[in-house]
Amino acid sequence: MTQRGREVIVVLGGTTFDDHQLYDQRIARVLADRADIVFVEPARTIGRPHWRPTVGTRENGRLTVFSPVRAPFGGWWPSSVINGPLIAVQIWAFVLRGRAPRGGLRYLVIGIHPSAWALLPKGRSVFLILDDYLAASALLGMSVRRIRNEFKRMMRHADRVVVVSPHLQQQVLKRGVRSTVVPAGCLLPAPAAPVSGARSDRPVAVFIGLLSDRIDFGLMDCLVDDGFDVLFVGPVQETFSKMGEWLALSRKDGFIRFEPRRDEALNDIIRQADIGLIPYADTEFNQSSFPLKTFEYLACGKPVLSSALSSMRWLDSDVVVTASGVEEYRRAARDLYARTQDPEVAERCRALASQNTWEKRGEAFAELFELPRPTAAR
Repeated sequence: MTQRGREVIVVLGGTTFDDHQLYDQRIARVLADRADIVFVEPARTIGRPHWRPTVGTRENGRLTVFSPVRAPFGGWWPSSVINGPLIAVQIWAFVLRGRAPRGGLRYLVIGIHPSAWALLPKGRSVFLILDDYLAASALLGMSVRRIRNEFKRMMRHADRVVVVSPHLQQQVLKRGVRSTVVPAGCLLPAPAAPVSGARSDRPVAVFIGLLSDRIDFGLMDCLVDDGFDVLFVGPVQETFSKMGEWLALSRKDGFIRFEPRRDEALNDIIRQADIGLIPYADTEFNQSSFPLKTFEYLACGKPVLSSALSSMRWLDSDVVVTASGVEEYRRAARDLYARTQDPEVAERCRALASQNTWEKRGEAFAELFELPRPTAAR
C-alpha cells in the first residue's frame, strides 16, 4: 500500500474491481494518474471463502483494492444495523489508518451502506448516480420507500452529485437535488487492420452487454428476420426472466452468441460488425441510463442504432441513430448499413469517441475534486 502524501480518493464501488470493467473501475483507473485510489468493493458475506477482509494493489501500486466483509443475513434488521459500522471500521483500520493525504480525503460514492459512509472520516465527496434506482426497485428487490430514504441519507453527506444522462438529471432534480451530467466514456483501441471475409456478404450487427430484462428482443429478432447476422456478446444477468424470447431468438440462423470478452478481444468482435445495437425496451429505467457500449462501438468505427433513448438523442449525432418500434428499427438498420459503405462514417464515429474517452471523464471528476494536474509519467 503506497503512502506518498498525495491526494487520496476513496471509491466506494458498486461492483467488484476485477469483474467486467464498468464506470466504477474505469474512473478509478484514470484517476490513479492524479491521486492514490482506494477502491472499496461491495462487502462480501462472512463465510467461505470470505472469512476476513482482503487488500490488494493494481496500476503499479497506485490503486488499492479493498474487500470488506459483512455479517450474514443482511436483510435481517440486526444484521443491517451492524453492517454499516462494521464496514466503516474495516475501511478505516485496513486502508485509511496512517494516511495523511494532501488536501484531505475525497470520496467517489457509487454504492455503500449509508451508515458506513456517515461514519468514515470526513472529506470532499461526489455521489455518482448511474441509474434511476427508484425505477429499478423491482430489479433491486427493494421497496421504493427504502430507496427514497437511503437516497435522502446519502444526500446529507454529498458535496456534489453526478448523473450519467440528462433524463436522470431531471429525475434527480424532481427530488430537489442539482447534479452534473458526466456520461460513460470509452478507451480508444489501437489501430487494427480492416476485417475481411469475417462471415459473408450479409450485413452484421453486434450487441454487447448483459442478457437482461431491459432488452427488447423483438428489435434484434426483426433484424435477423431481415437478413442481418446479429452477434451477441455478454453474460446472463441473475434476474433474467425472458427466457422464452431469448431461446426463440437464439435458435435462429444468423444469431451468434459469444462468451464475454474484454478490451481488445471485445473490440475484435465489434470490428466484425457493420453497426452496433442498443435494443433497450422503452422503460423509465432505460430512459435514465447511458449505455457504456455506445462509445465502445463508436471507438471501433461503428455507427450506433439505438431504441428511442433520450440519452442517445441528446448526443445529437448522425452516427447515433434512434428508432421506435420494430418496423422503424428495421428500416433504420437498413439505412444505417447502407451509409457504412462510406468510409467517412467510420471516421466520424472515431472522432466522436475521441471526444468522449475515459480520460476526458477523469478530467471532469478531477475538477469536481479540485485535484492538481497529473504528474509526468513515471
